[in-house]
Amino acid sequence: MILTTSSIFLFLIAKLMKDSPQKEINNFIGYRSKRSMKSKKNWDISQVYSMKLMHAIFFKTFLFSLPLLIIDIFLIFNNENIFLVSLTIQTIILFSLFYLVFKKTENKLKIDGD
Repeated sequence: MILTTSSIFLFLIAKLMKDSPQKEINNFIGYRSKRSMKSKKNWDISQVYSMKLMHAIFFKTFLFSLPLLIIDIFLIFNNENIFLVSLTIQTIILFSLFYLVFKKTENKLKIDGD
């Protein structure tokens, strides 16, 4: 359940940010890390690359999570413990995907950035 709703939300944010990435380095909006904020070149690379990754990853995650949502709905009525395990697994998957975006973007900055 959490994976489906988060994936939709993050996909829409990535689409919005991909279509109009942040131009100026800031502490509030966009992909932010020490390396991405090091220079304007790094900032531009990280904004485009991370949002492209998030757009692709979270769209696929949304499609993958639809069957999980149906299973969760049935589990709510049948067994609360299994439902909690499902939510825990989905949360771990969500954080793993954030880590994947972070790691890939940082590697891209190591190769192409300043």
